[in-house]
Amino acid sequence: MGQRRPLASTAQPKPSSASQIPTPSSPPTLSCHSAGRVHASLVLAGKAPPLDAQSSKPGVIMATRTPQQEDDETTAVSEVDVESELSQHTLAMLKEHLAEKEHEGPAHLLGKENYGLAQFWYSEETAKALLMEALSHVTDGGVVAVLSAPSLMVPAQELEGGKHFSKLQLFEIDERFGVQFPDNFYHYDYNAATVLPTKMLRQVTAFVIDPPRLNIDTLKEYFISTRLLAKPCTDGSVPPCIVVTAAVLEDAVREEFGLRPVLKFEIIHTSKLGNPLQAYTNYPPKVLDASSWQETV
Repeated sequence: MGQRRPLASTAQPKPSSASQIPTPSSPPTLSCHSAGRVHASLVLAGKAPPLDAQSSKPGVIMATRTPQQEDDETTAVSEVDVESELSQHTLAMLKEHLAEKEHEGPAHLLGKENYGLAQFWYSEETAKALLMEALSHVTDGGVVAVLSAPSLMVPAQELEGGKHFSKLQLFEIDERFGVQFPDNFYHYDYNAATVLPTKMLRQVTAFVIDPPRLNIDTLKEYFISTRLLAKPCTDGSVPPCIVVTAAVLEDAVREEFGLRPVLKFEIIHTSKLGNPLQAYTNYPPKVLDASSWQETV
């Protein structure tokens, strides 16, 4: 899944490979043009209009997590009945357990969710759908930056024998994944949004972003990072972005970032969450249902 974690975060040591980039005094905004892409005409140079830090749009919306042989001929009939009943009960429990594991998919390979970091893994179906959508925009040599959504890494390892796994780079605060995916991991803290690995600046061709806090201010920090990591497109737009955040933030997400919701795609987690989440994109989806995206013009 993605994950949700508190806005406040203790400072993390800066990675040795990171480059400290001065934060623009006013982060540039993103807007959607008629072709469905987000104009970022030189947002990396900080020339776009500033975001309204005092926006009256929905403020902090806290995520409420609600973490569901044959029997001997002399055996009495009553004993046979009891044994049969117990066997059926055990079999039913086993089937239920297997069904739960099937629903979880590969999420258990990520380890336990850290609720202190507001981690909630995507279901297998959701993770695969988001992964396929992101990969649909990446050719050979392309890079998908996965910001705070480690659930995508497991299906990426399994898809076509891991053929596309090297295309994904995970930016994540939880150091466990640095051990699990050592070649695809960069420590990332959105509270230090400009502390990024130098080698990744202006290299990313698609993004999947799942902020831990469901509010616009947190999302702004992620887009500061996104603009620094994004490989500029020839038409001046930023690469495709898939963002998962609260459904109730739709109006603010549209206004601040030019993203539209993919209404017919349901975000499902292996644990129940109190706030419904929604996928948003800055382009007409290729794998997810594009009809609902077009309807939200």
